[in-house]
Amino acid sequence: MYAETDFLLALVKEKDWLKKNAEKIYEKHKKEIWTSSLTLIELLFYSNREKIKAEQLLKAAHFLIKVKDTNLTEGDLVTAADLMDKFKATPFDALHAIVSMGEEIISSDSIYDKMGLKRIKLEAFQ
Repeated sequence: MYAETDFLLALVKEKDWLKKNAEKIYEKHKKEIWTSSLTLIELLFYSNREKIKAEQLLKAAHFLIKVKDTNLTEGDLVTAADLMDKFKATPFDALHAIVSMGEEIISSDSIYDKMGLKRIKLEAFQ
């Protein structure tokens, strides 16, 4: 079960509209949740934009779930470009779709639904 960036942000931020749902998902599935180094890169961009300490954010994310290295090939990048064009996805959304390797994605972003991927809806989790 692949954790996208918004899931981790909801867990580690003090206040987030998705926090309660993220906590429920985490408690139910914490042993099977993982993310990629790509998510940590996106967290670096987020911390820079929001002017918060990146190190604390990365440590919190790494403490909560397993982080796997991302080994993207040139073919993966071409596929990401295709997903961006076809679905109007952001670069990170396209890359997350690729590195999730077909597993369920925990996210509030409906772009993954359009791509035909199975998504645990962070915004609607009961």
